[in-house]
Parts: sequence; structure tokens; C-alpha cells
Amino acid sequence: MAKSDEEFRHALSGRKLPPLTLDHQWHQLVVSIGAEKKIHTLSAEQTELLKQQAGAANELKKLKKLKKRLMDEIVILAETGCDGTDKKAEKKLDEHKALIEECNRKIDECEDLLISLPGELDEVNRKLMLKTMEISYDLLKKNGQEIETLTEWIDSTREELKEKLVRRQEMQGTSQNIYTYMHNVFGPEVVDIFDLQNFKPVIKEQEEKKS
Repeated sequence: MAKSDEEFRHALSGRKLPPLTLDHQWHQLVVSIGAEKKIHTLSAEQTELLKQQAGAANELKKLKKLKKRLMDEIVILAETGCDGTDKKAEKKLDEHKALIEECNRKIDECEDLLISLPGELDEVNRKLMLKTMEISYDLLKKNGQEIETLTEWIDSTREELKEKLVRRQEMQGTSQNIYTYMHNVFGPEVVDIFDLQNFKPVIKEQEEKKS
């Protein structure tokens, strides 16, 4: 009987793992259990979320750098057009303020995304963990049953092989004795009538020892 998600969830309770799609050994595990297709959707979802996270972090860094530059330029523009006579400086100042407002809006969006993404990543990661454990457990259980069956067959065959080897040795000994007695009693001329080529080397070896 397969384990339930609840049992796997309990086993994973309190465990905090980095994104599995970034773990080389997890990829090796997925290949070894043949689960590439089964976890493809979740894996692709996590990869996309990680791309969004990296993109948002990079965009936030650029926006903050741009905002700082605009703020520095505003200080200079404000000093230049403070008497209200430099219309060009005032226009530039208004443009910079608008750009800063746009930067603030985009910064808020990036920060909101970076706040929400970790939770989404954790949820997808947990689903990947559960799916990986489920497939791994089922395969381990199936392999375990087959290994047990094969072990029983091997043990049984080994015993049967031992018995057959002993039986063969006994039969060979008996046959060789019979041939030897026939050879000694009736002589080689009579024994040669029989098709007993397998036992001739034994007799020949015995005769060589006598001589």
C-alpha cells in the first residue's frame, strides 16, 4: 500500500530545503527514478519563479541606482533653478521628479514581488519534495519486493545446484567404477564394443599409474 501525502508531509515537517531544481543531486535522483516527465510541470514552475526572483532582484538594484542618480541630479537642478528664472532647469527638475515617482512605483512592485515569491517558491518546492518522495518510495518498495523474490529464487537455485553437483559427482564415480570393473573383468577388447568414450581417459590414467 502506497504511503499517503499526509505521511510524507509529516516526514518533511520542519524541513527547509533550498530550491530542488538548483540541486544537482536532486536532478540525478530524478533521472535515477525515471521521474522527469512526472515532475516536469512543477520543475518548470519553480524554474520560472526563480527567474522572476532573480529578475526582480536585478531590476530593483538598477532602479535604486537610477533613483539615486536622479536624486543627485535634482539637487543640482534645484540649486540652478531656485530663483525661478531658469525655465529649462525647472522643466528638467519636473521631469526628474516624474521619473523618480515612476522609479518608486516600480521599486514597490519589485519589492512586493520579492516578498511574495519566497512563499510561492516554498510551496512549489514542498510539492516537488512530496512528489519526489512518493515516486522514490514506490520504486524502492517495488524493487524491494522484486529483490526479495530474486533472492529466494537464487537461494533455491543455489541449493538445487549443489544437490545436482553432488548427484552428478556420485553418478560419475559410479559409472567410472562400472567401466573399470568391466575393463578389468572382460578386457578392453570387449569393453570397446560399448560407446563409453567418456570413461576411457580414467582407465588410461589408471593404467599409466600402474606402469
